[in-house]
Amino acid sequence: MKPSERLELLDKALQRKTYPSWSKLSKKYSSNNLSKRTFEQDIRLLKDRLNESYPNIEVDKHLKFNKIKNGYYYAEDVAGIDFISKVDLNNLIELSRELYNHRNLMLGNTARELLQRLYQVHKAYDSAGAEKLANWDLVSFEQNGLKRGQDHFDKLILAIKELRTIQFSYRKYGSDNIGVRTDMLPVLIKEWDNAWFLLVLKLDDQNKSKKITLKADDLRMFALDRMSNIILQDYVASSFITNATTFDPSQYFEHVYGVRNNNLSDDHAEKKVHHIDIEIMDEWHYGYFLNNPIHPTKEILVQDEDSNYLKLRLTCQLNPELETLILQFSPAVKVLAPAELRQRIRERLTETLEHYS
Repeated sequence: MKPSERLELLDKALQRKTYPSWSKLSKKYSSNNLSKRTFEQDIRLLKDRLNESYPNIEVDKHLKFNKIKNGYYYAEDVAGIDFISKVDLNNLIELSRELYNHRNLMLGNTARELLQRLYQVHKAYDSAGAEKLANWDLVSFEQNGLKRGQDHFDKLILAIKELRTIQFSYRKYGSDNIGVRTDMLPVLIKEWDNAWFLLVLKLDDQNKSKKITLKADDLRMFALDRMSNIILQDYVASSFITNATTFDPSQYFEHVYGVRNNNLSDDHAEKKVHHIDIEIMDEWHYGYFLNNPIHPTKEILVQDEDSNYLKLRLTCQLNPELETLILQFSPAVKVLAPAELRQRIRERLTETLEHYS
């Protein structure tokens, strides 16, 4: 019998007020060879658990021994211990492992300390000799390490919560020039393809002094790994924003595959939303595109399981991330419409072939 099982049996006997003792339990569970030393260890462990569960009761006064009854009993204000089922415990252990992998996202010292305690429970469970025939991690998560820019989270989350503007330095890819952006109102942090991005609304002296209605098309996006020297500014926009309780900044990505929205960041970009019709023509890709979300706008137009044929539609803007998705699964994936995307895919495939000619 495992220590956790013995502890639970001991707790139930105490709750039933049967005054358990080593002599009584050793007779009742004789097949388990309960030694007096093991029973004393269980009593010490139970006292430790009671001290944690009932901090308002004097230490070691939760559990008492009645000489007349020749057994232990709970003090008046002690109801016992809440035990977690094996299924729940295993789920908590795997949850603690996953949360620990993302510990750098935890905001504030209190949250980090709680996570550390949960992880220690997980480690203690593993080291306590718990039965686990498979001595390896039961779930394997991506180990991508700390993404650049995550160290900005504390300031950015605070700014978003308080609707405060920020100032930061920014360097575009392929450029050595670092520009300073001021009066930026952050509204959302977005993860995509192992990187972090920040959606902001650019304010100026004119709209800082009048009512502001937040709109997704007015937002700009910046990559966190290219940001530095973030400063929280004094301006708080909460009293000027008319739709702070109803605005959803994630609408910025409603018709975008990836993160690149062709809005105000490029006046010459194609902002139109298209019906992207794609056909899939082999067994593996048929199953992949059928069962994976791909994008919230995905529609199945034609499905033929016998021939592994699938025709689907995405309702998106045309952008490089969408092109990359299609090229990633070529030649099993074919664009049927729109013509602009077919032409762009043809051009990129031709450019690729030229590298190998």
